[in-house]
Amino acid sequence: MPFAAVFGVLTAVEMGYLAWLLVDPDAGFDTVPVWPVAVLAGLAVVCLVGAVLVVLGRWRGWLPLAVGSALSLLVVLAIAVLFGSLGAGDETWWAVVMAVGPIGALVLACRAPVRAWTSVRR
Repeated sequence: MPFAAVFGVLTAVEMGYLAWLLVDPDAGFDTVPVWPVAVLAGLAVVCLVGAVLVVLGRWRGWLPLAVGSALSLLVVLAIAVLFGSLGAGDETWWAVVMAVGPIGALVLACRAPVRAWTSVRR
């Protein structure tokens, strides 16, 4: 059960890092709208809440972790496709490596032991 939470925290850190890249003044993005940063921060919060609920064994605690990691996986894959279509090879591979966190959280959160850990009958 704790491995699902560890991957959930890793996913939240990745989303926080991507949000920080958008607001970093040295990155060169001077006019970034607020909504991408808010979406990434929201995904990080959902993943953190899901990780805490899984560790505590709360009822249906795996659901926020699974939803947050699935949406985070879509974001990271969209970034990989964007970098790949722009011809940025190194950045594409870093985006693919960043998919490890959401994939691990999604796979582990949906497994039967984690769902049993966060069930009412426990």
